Amino acid sequence: MWMLLIFCVIFALIPGAALEQNCTHHNVVEYLNISSDNKLLLYTRPKKNWAEPLEVNLDFTLVSILTVVEKLQVLTTYFWLFVKWKNDFVFWNPSDFCNITHLTLPADKFWVPEISVEEQANEEKSRTSPFVRVSSSGEIMQFQTFHLTSSCSLHIYRFPFDKQKCNLTVLSPMHSDKEVMMKNNEITLEVDAKSRNIYLTNGEWKFNRISSYSYKIVGVEMNYSAVTYQISMQRRPVLYVLNLILPTSALFFLDMAISCTSASSSEKISFKITLILEVSVLSLILNDILPTSSDDPPVIEETVQEQGESTAHTPAGKEGVEKETDVFVRTICSELRLIRNQVSAQRSQAPANRKWNRIVLCVEKLFCYTRVLLSVLFITYITLMWREEK
Repeated sequence: MWMLLIFCVIFALIPGAALEQNCTHHNVVEYLNISSDNKLLLYTRPKKNWAEPLEVNLDFTLVSILTVVEKLQVLTTYFWLFVKWKNDFVFWNPSDFCNITHLTLPADKFWVPEISVEEQANEEKSRTSPFVRVSSSGEIMQFQTFHLTSSCSLHIYRFPFDKQKCNLTVLSPMHSDKEVMMKNNEITLEVDAKSRNIYLTNGEWKFNRISSYSYKIVGVEMNYSAVTYQISMQRRPVLYVLNLILPTSALFFLDMAISCTSASSSEKISFKITLILEVSVLSLILNDILPTSSDDPPVIEETVQEQGESTAHTPAGKEGVEKETDVFVRTICSELRLIRNQVSAQRSQAPANRKWNRIVLCVEKLFCYTRVLLSVLFITYITLMWREEK
């Protein structure tokens, strides 16, 4: 009898011997009563005190800035979102189950907060993991990926040296701020550092930083709790400098040099016609490069327009290729008529007085110096606009 009692005591003291039957994940699932018949965990908000809001913590990571379309004012990004919340009805003691602290279970067995982005501009291409990670304390985490096209107010006045800020506002549209409270799980510095380490693309736009803040959205029927992530980015201008600024500057200085030379009028007109052809071809190319903006057009368009006006041609910008072609043809016809009239006048009139020639030469130099001064002021203005921080 004593031997049997001693054997039972020793068996009970062996670690895990008494609880060996509870050392599987199946035992934890059975203990939590998670099955297809239990709909309470799926249909209701997992909060014992219904008057308290459920905190939903967000963990945001920007992976890539895919495209920025200035004409449509939209931004396409790819980012990760870890959603975390606590279920008051799902918990267990790890010591009762061989220190099992986490489980991976199907997401359709639990209540999951609906996540939406307020700036969404087209059909959402997101992927939500079919599984959730459940901890022994009742914390549940779900992983979501978003390939999202969102609206963004783009200010392109300093194109191509512009900096943009676009917002992504995450909220739960089916719950008020008294039911679900959205919070950022990390501070701004942590979100920014993690996104920098994972950021993949090296395209036209350079990712600068991310800032986040929580606030309340006032709605018509109820108020919403939201978290906004502000993405700051900067355009890489090298391609536009090579294909846009340098050719435009070369034509500008060539036209100014021709205007200030002492050549005859017929020779200047010949050069002007050549410049008209060059500026017309360049304006057709810029038609697909320059972004559009009805209220605040890029300052560089003023440079192209000034160059066109100096050569009797004003580019139409983004008004269409057909309209620019019509303007080009009308300009060529007007230049040809001017040449014909000048040749006829030279044949029919006697040589002008030398005094008038000197007056005309002085006026021509005055216009030349005035144009140089205005050009320097204009270039200085553009440079200051490009260098000014937004």
